[in-house]
Amino acid sequence: MRIRFRHAFAGIVAVLIFQAFAIACHLYNRQPNLDIPMHFAGGFVTALLAIAIQHEFKKVHRIKHVTWWHELLFVIGFVALVAVGWEFFEFLVDSFWQRQLGFVSQISIQDTMGDLAMGLIGGGVAHVLFRPGLDQA
Repeated sequence: MRIRFRHAFAGIVAVLIFQAFAIACHLYNRQPNLDIPMHFAGGFVTALLAIAIQHEFKKVHRIKHVTWWHELLFVIGFVALVAVGWEFFEFLVDSFWQRQLGFVSQISIQDTMGDLAMGLIGGGVAHVLFRPGLDQA
């Protein structure tokens, strides 16, 4: 299946809507481990966006073949960049709005490292399932 931008954006919107719902309903307080699949899902949908970007780049520039490891490196690098940005966002939320919102998203450095790892694993799984080189169209 060729991943298009609309697939990636639909996945990203779905994850963000669930994130807002989980925060509004205090699901993270009730289920602290919910953070793990959410970071996996975030990495997965971010990888879908990276794959869509690769498809478009190959199409525009008429590139027939890219090695799988170049594709993987781009996807994982893209996911890592977004995951680090998200962790900075969580840090800023904790730093500036912790008292007003009543929750802490950055529990520890171990939690942050686990979040980054789950995002990268989600990105890797998406790459394996929807690798850009699988579709030459």
